Formats: sequence, C-alpha cells, structure tokens
Amino acid sequence: MYPSEGLLAMEQKVNDSLYTYCKQYFMGENVISSSYFFDTDGTGFGAAYLINKVIENEGKVKKGQWDSNHVVSVMIDGKNATYKVVSAVILQLLSNDPDNYGQLEMAGTLTTSVR
Repeated sequence: MYPSEGLLAMEQKVNDSLYTYCKQYFMGENVISSSYFFDTDGTGFGAAYLINKVIENEGKVKKGQWDSNHVVSVMIDGKNATYKVVSAVILQLLSNDPDNYGQLEMAGTLTTSVR
C-alpha cells in the first residue's frame, strides 16, 4: 500500500535529504537510511525515519552500531497542525583495547516522546 501522491512526493524528497545527511554526519560508509510516509484517517499523516550505522575495527572500536527510529504523527485542523514525535536510539559498542578499557562492552537505549 502506497501513500497518497502528495505524501509519496514528500517521502522521496525526504529520502534524498536523509541520504545526504547520513553520508555527511555518519562519514559515508556502512550507513543505511529510509523514510516512510503514510496516510492516516484523512485528517493528517505519519512518517517514520530510520537510520542504521555499523562500524567494525575502527580505532579502538571492535564493533559498534547506531540505530535511530523516529516516528512523527501529524494531525491537521484547518490551518493548524499538531505533531507528536516518538524517537528511539539504540547504541552498542565493543572495545578492542582491553589493556586500557578492560573488556568494555556497552549498550544503551533512549526513547522519548514529544507533543
């Protein structure tokens, strides 16, 4: 199921912009991004933005992974719009420098919601 024509056009523009952002911010390699727009009940729309970055054997990092997911819900009432954003970030890091850091393995997650 595809979004309406207007949302599909926005999705394509956002995917192009998100691709450029990820290549610059996450230094180009091993990064994947996507955005998806979808129609809701007729008074708004939703969108999801997904970013994944994996590194292996770079500097003192044996393996690392960044996942961020952002879901936006937009409700339109005349000339006014209400936005709700839910974001989750998951980070995993494994050091390959046990002499300085011990057997460091770190993972964390953060989820927020703003209206």
